[in-house]
Amino acid sequence: MAALLTLLAVSLAGGAAAGAIVGAALLSGIRLDPSTPQLISVVLLGIGIDYFLFLLFRFRERLGAQPERGAREIAGEVTGRVGSAITSAALTIVAAFATLGVTSFGQLRVLGPAVAISVVVMLLASLTFMPALGRLQDVGQMAPVVHDKAGDAARAAARRAGPRPGPVRPHR
Repeated sequence: MAALLTLLAVSLAGGAAAGAIVGAALLSGIRLDPSTPQLISVVLLGIGIDYFLFLLFRFRERLGAQPERGAREIAGEVTGRVGSAITSAALTIVAAFATLGVTSFGQLRVLGPAVAISVVVMLLASLTFMPALGRLQDVGQMAPVVHDKAGDAARAAARRAGPRPGPVRPHR
């Protein structure tokens, strides 16, 4: 269900981003290359799924750690904490693609700012749409993240290594 929810959310945000790009192109008088939508779709699919899954995983993790708290409260907390990391990553991508607007190669001059606009739309969708979907989804269907025994053994070995790592001796 989480994968379908993520794909649906990214598709809807991608549609909104396409509308924003067409609107910006019409306002500025720039002619879009026919391949621009396909290229943008690939970029948005990658970053959109990344952002949404990052938020969804953290949401599930917090829900499993504190089941007594409501999904609405946890969604707000997760968005507040993870949102800054996602915003930083998205703005880095926006800056990188926006600089392509000054290149001398025609297709990149149009593609760069178009991708930058799309990433901003995806960022806004990630920080608003995903938490709303998380709150609407049946919390009972979301299996909380459970740490396995292998993870516990790795954490125990890391604690034994201490601040100055050296050879790790097996625990007996």
